[in-house]
Amino acid sequence: INVMRPHNIAKTVIIRDTYTGRILYNTTTQEDIISVKLPGGNYSIEIYSKNYQRFSTNLSLTNDTTLNIELVPIVAEGLKVVIYGVTGCPHCHEANATLRRLFEYVEFREISSNREYALEYERLYRLLKAGEKGFVPFTLVFRGKKLVLAVVGSYPEEKWYDFLSRAPEKGSQVLVVDENGEAKYVVVNQTEIYSLIFSEEKQREETENVETGVEKFLSLVIVLAATDSVNPCTFLVYTALLLMTIQIAGRRRMLIASASFISAVFLTYFLLGLGLIKVFSYVPWIKYLLGTLAILFGSYSIYSVRGGEFKSPVPNSWKKYIDKGLTVISSTGSPLLAFSLGIVISLTLLPCSSGPYVVAAYVLSRLPLSLSFMYLLLYNVIFVLPLICITVILLIASRKVKKIKKLRGTLPKILELVSGILLILIGVYAIIFM
Repeated sequence: INVMRPHNIAKTVIIRDTYTGRILYNTTTQEDIISVKLPGGNYSIEIYSKNYQRFSTNLSLTNDTTLNIELVPIVAEGLKVVIYGVTGCPHCHEANATLRRLFEYVEFREISSNREYALEYERLYRLLKAGEKGFVPFTLVFRGKKLVLAVVGSYPEEKWYDFLSRAPEKGSQVLVVDENGEAKYVVVNQTEIYSLIFSEEKQREETENVETGVEKFLSLVIVLAATDSVNPCTFLVYTALLLMTIQIAGRRRMLIASASFISAVFLTYFLLGLGLIKVFSYVPWIKYLLGTLAILFGSYSIYSVRGGEFKSPVPNSWKKYIDKGLTVISSTGSPLLAFSLGIVISLTLLPCSSGPYVVAAYVLSRLPLSLSFMYLLLYNVIFVLPLICITVILLIASRKVKKIKKLRGTLPKILELVSGILLILIGVYAIIFM
């Protein structure tokens, strides 16, 4: 093999037996003349070199033969590479490292914490017909203002050379390697694709629309939190705790126990929310599942108050332990036990309120991390606000315990009915509009 040009560059030479597919020769060298001893037969020869198109040919060998080749450059001036991915994804890290070895301009766009990049990714994935599931990394290669290559997944250097050698230099076609590893040519609006990614005008429009987006998400978070806060399960347990404590241990102990309980509920729910946001940031299609679950939870809430009586979804075996905990806390007024009960209630009574919270977590997972963090704080403040109001009411009206107990028996079914209706509306909104 005689490499006529370029001279003295690193190149990988692979020779396969055409019949068996077995690799007989695989060497990286800077030599321009490569001598290989092979028996007579049919062979495929591939040569890879950084910044040059892949060379491939088939050769039927019967005697000594000299193959003269020239490698053609593939990296033209103005080539840009944009990778959409997630920082913690090993395949994204591998693709980023590989492409930075090959090209000068490589930009990594984090889609899990940047809402604009996430929206770009989803739209491009759809326009380029890259698949249905939404895998990362998703890499786009531009020559000037023309998109020539779009690849889902991570590949070794020689595969990138192969893809680029087949990428169309002119016209509206793009070589797309989809999430199944299949290569195909897709016709796109090149101006639209380039503007979507690089246009300064697009960026200005997004900046101008930030306030509108913030207001929309703020309204939705407030509605979801308010729906979640009318939680009859927590209402029943919390009022039982306060009523028992104020009668046995007094108002001061009741106030300390309530502060501990509310703090535990706030902290536990907040940490759960952070975990849900992280999970949902990796699963953009889950809105359909969440919308369906919200409708099912809402329907169950309405069904649970049939006959005018609220039926808690909490198993009876759990209720026994909760009742024991209430008895111990009310007799001692222990803030530590009240805090522990708050954690337990937040986890074991989750079926009563998981609908609005998971929908809210999905909504917040579309936002930058700092903004979703602030919204999650607001959500949980609204969520515990009724508990604070109940505490204040009991402190003021502690002498009217009988009337409060009567109200405690009728209010949960009203709250559950309202919560069910709101959950169904939220589920429909999630499926159609989010």
